[in-house]
Amino acid sequence: MFSPLELLPDIEIFGQNEIYEIADNAELQRKLLARFLGNKKGDESLKIKEALEALVKNREKLSEAFDRAAETEDEIARLPKLEERVKQFETLGLENISLLETEKSLQEIVNEQELKNINASFEAIKDNLPDTVFLSDKALEKLLHKKEFLKIRAELNNLKEYAEKLVLDWRKKFNESKEKIENFATELNEKIKEEEDSLEKTFKELPSSEGKTGKEIGFEYQKLVKQIEKIRPQKNLAEQQRALIQEWNNKRKEIIAELSEYRAERSAKFERLLKKLGKKLKGQLKLTIKPESDKKSVIDFLLKCNLEGVRAKRLAWIKEQEDFTPIRLSELIEAGHEATIGELPIP
Repeated sequence: MFSPLELLPDIEIFGQNEIYEIADNAELQRKLLARFLGNKKGDESLKIKEALEALVKNREKLSEAFDRAAETEDEIARLPKLEERVKQFETLGLENISLLETEKSLQEIVNEQELKNINASFEAIKDNLPDTVFLSDKALEKLLHKKEFLKIRAELNNLKEYAEKLVLDWRKKFNESKEKIENFATELNEKIKEEEDSLEKTFKELPSSEGKTGKEIGFEYQKLVKQIEKIRPQKNLAEQQRALIQEWNNKRKEIIAELSEYRAERSAKFERLLKKLGKKLKGQLKLTIKPESDKKSVIDFLLKCNLEGVRAKRLAWIKEQEDFTPIRLSELIEAGHEATIGELPIP
C-alpha cells in the first residue's frame, strides 16, 4: 500500500479559507509561485542579500560619524562665547597664558598623534608584507608551470626581506628620534612650569574685581584659555568628519545603485519564468508582476518609529502611490520638508 504523498509527492491541497488567505497575502503568493518557478536562488538574490548587509553596516558607520560630528560641532559652537569672555581679561597683561596653553596643546599633538601614528604605521606595514604561504611546495607540486611560480615566490620573499630590513632601520631611527623628542619635551615642561609659577605670582598682584581676588581672576582666565586651546584644533577635526560623512554617503549611493540593479535583474528573471508558467495556465489564470508593490513592510516600519501624529490612516497614501519606493521616500526626507511636501501627498 502507498500513501497519497508517496504516489503524488508534490501535491498540496488547500481549503477555502487557506485560498482566501493566500489571495490576501503577497508573501504566501510568492511562496506558492516558488513551487512552480523553482526554489533555487540565483546570483542576483545572493547579491541583493550582500548589498542589504552592506547597507546595514554603512548605516551604522554613518550614524557613528554623525554622532561624533555633532559632538565636535557642539564643542566648536562654544568657542565664540569663550573668546568673547577672554577679551574681558586683555587689559590684565596675561597674554603669556594663551601662549603657554598653545605650547602645551602643540606638545600634546606631537605625543598623542604624530608619534602614535608613526608607531601604528609600523604594525600596518608588517601586516601587509607579502605572504607566500599560498605558493607552498604542496600547492605548486602538480601545476603545469611550477618553475614560473617558484620564481615568483622567490621574488616575493626577496621583496619581503628587503621591506623588513627597511622597517627595522626605520624603527631604529624612530626610537632614537622619540628619545630625543622626549628629552626636549622634558626641558620644555620645566620651562612652562617656571612660567606658570611666575604667572601665579602675577595673579596674586592683580586687583580684586566683582568680589573675586586677583588670584581667582587669573585662574579663571587660565581656565578659559585652556578650554579655547582645546577646542580650536577641533575645527580641523570637524572638516575631516564632514569629509568622512560625505565618503560614507557616496558609498551608500553606490550600494543603493547596485541594489536597484540586482533587483531589476531578479525581477526580469522572475518575469521570464512567470511567462513560461503563464503559457501553461493560458485561459485559466493570468499572472502579472509588480515590482515593489508590497508596501506593508514600509508602513509597519514607519508605525514602529512612533512619529508624532503619524498613524495608519496618515500613511494610507503610500498604498495609493504606484511609483512609491522606500529609497525615493528617504531621498525626499533627506532633501528637506519643502521637497517632501511638494512631491508626496502628506496630510
